[in-house]
Amino acid sequence: MYQINIIYVKELTELSEIFSKYSKLPVFLKKFILYFKKVFGIATINENGICIVPYKNMEKFLKIKMYYIRNILLKLNSQVILSNYLDSIEELRQKLINSNIKLLVGTSFSNYLIPEIINYICKVTNKKLQEQEITILIKQPNTDNLKLISSIAKNVKEIKIVTTNILSFQKLEKDLEDQFGVACQITNNKRKSLAKSKIIVNLDFSEEFFNRFTLNTNAIVIDVNKKIHISSKAFAGIHVCEYELITDNEHMIKNEFTIRKLYESRLFGKNYEYIRKIIEQENVRITNLIGINGIIHHSEFIQVTKKLN
Repeated sequence: MYQINIIYVKELTELSEIFSKYSKLPVFLKKFILYFKKVFGIATINENGICIVPYKNMEKFLKIKMYYIRNILLKLNSQVILSNYLDSIEELRQKLINSNIKLLVGTSFSNYLIPEIINYICKVTNKKLQEQEITILIKQPNTDNLKLISSIAKNVKEIKIVTTNILSFQKLEKDLEDQFGVACQITNNKRKSLAKSKIIVNLDFSEEFFNRFTLNTNAIVIDVNKKIHISSKAFAGIHVCEYELITDNEHMIKNEFTIRKLYESRLFGKNYEYIRKIIEQENVRITNLIGINGIIHHSEFIQVTKKLN
């Protein structure tokens, strides 16, 4: 079986999907071929490079169909993006994960959109980005995270880095202050670090470690990567753990797959500068931020912001 780096997997929508658009086979023969593929669990990779499993409805004989889909993806040995429908079947997702099949879910793309999320919050609260004080929670200072922090810092009033690895961020602190005149504080004080922070961005703190810190009860916490549970019963702020986005690139808008997953697959392995360039060129933008109870309305942001002032 040949190697494909990333494979898009979707359910069958119509018979024509598993045949070339130039196919002149009669309909009865196409239906027989489809029946054969269903019985033996044979997928089709169409002209657009999408892997189509031969099932429209996964509810009947689910375990058998999951068995075939799992075997297909194991043979392809690729990063996998599931269609919205297949991804909604929790039992299928879990079986694939347990089989060590690598599912792209869009989380690695999320951190690159932190500037857009902050801009969205400023827009709905009618606040200037240049006046914001941003707190970043980070343990591992990889190259992309350092560039992300620099990018945010250049456009805000002040930035605070909360980390267990203070020495690794001292050069960044000096560069921001010397080259851009940005006030930067690095700390790991669990009692004071977040007590007055208004906008907090969690890049890689675990749930257990995050909840060791004393949190500003009215803070806006941006946590689109780790999706932790905030244990503080006093917390009355906003916890952003998901988002919806849109793009001017019409080719990225497909009903079968989420835009975020399509971008993650397209930009997989690219460097920070390239990814940010694509985001800006294609006008990728946030349309809604989502909390644990659904879409966060503008009035909620305005209400919390008033408490923070």
